[in-house]
Amino acid sequence: DTALRSLPALGATAVFLLLARLILVRRAFAPPRQRLRRFFRWLDAVMQRANRFIGGIAFRSRNRALPEDDPIAWRELTRTTLGRPHYLARLLVALEIPTVALCGLALIMDGGRNNETFSFLAAVLGTLAVLALSALSANAFVSERVSQTLEVLLTTPLSARDMVRQKARMLMRFTWVIAIPLMTVFVAEWWAESADAWRSRDDDPASPALYLLCSGLTLAVYLPLVLWLSLWVGLKMKTRFRAIVTALAVLVGWCVLPIICSFMFDIEAPGISATLLAFTSPVVVPVVNEEGMRNFFPGPQLLGILLHFLIYAGILAAFRYQCLT
Repeated sequence: DTALRSLPALGATAVFLLLARLILVRRAFAPPRQRLRRFFRWLDAVMQRANRFIGGIAFRSRNRALPEDDPIAWRELTRTTLGRPHYLARLLVALEIPTVALCGLALIMDGGRNNETFSFLAAVLGTLAVLALSALSANAFVSERVSQTLEVLLTTPLSARDMVRQKARMLMRFTWVIAIPLMTVFVAEWWAESADAWRSRDDDPASPALYLLCSGLTLAVYLPLVLWLSLWVGLKMKTRFRAIVTALAVLVGWCVLPIICSFMFDIEAPGISATLLAFTSPVVVPVVNEEGMRNFFPGPQLLGILLHFLIYAGILAAFRYQCLT
């Protein structure tokens, strides 16, 4: 009976082993597919066809054709796919059009009364933005090591501080590109909440304004924090896979571990200490902002929001200082 019951597992193991040998041997020396570059080529073709009906709008900077004093920034902003202005503009259009369509559909379907649709859309876009920004930032200097160009950069008269700052310049452009669709969702939800507060006089009229303020500070502080944290991790790693996995593991651990410890601490000793421990997780304040600040901040809500983001701005400055030194 044991041998018969083991046949499916053994058969599946044999089949996948044969498939692995067949695929790995055949793909051992295959050229890279460059899916991202092909996606941008397809996006170029679509945008060029659409641009004919608009009037030939171009996002290309022709006033700086030489590297001058910022060679790394020049290379990143003119030679890489995610650094060129017209590529970033097309990526923004490709992200913004579906976002505006979904927000408009949510406003039309239920009049903005169901904010769960906006919260779900913000959670999906925020997760994708953090993953993309973390992977790109962690890979900024690891790609130099893998391509064996880091030694060439180190022979130049540039200081390490200038190298990191010029690398971060391209990453900041990408950061604001992915922040605009998120801000679109936040503005749409603020509009819906403002309309609800105007229709029902019982709600606090300052609540939508606090929501928009907290959402804007979330993008202004959290996204650069992800950038500099992942860049700091990438400076210490030597392979792309290890850098990306380590950066994502640090971010996930920072978001999840305080919440788990808070639940464990709340079971043993309920009180305000468990709540303060939960707020050390970066993901708590955006979630609380979607649910409503009044249920979590018994005191002045504006003071709590400003104090929280002031602390995280200090953490951002610390990570930036570590990267630059």
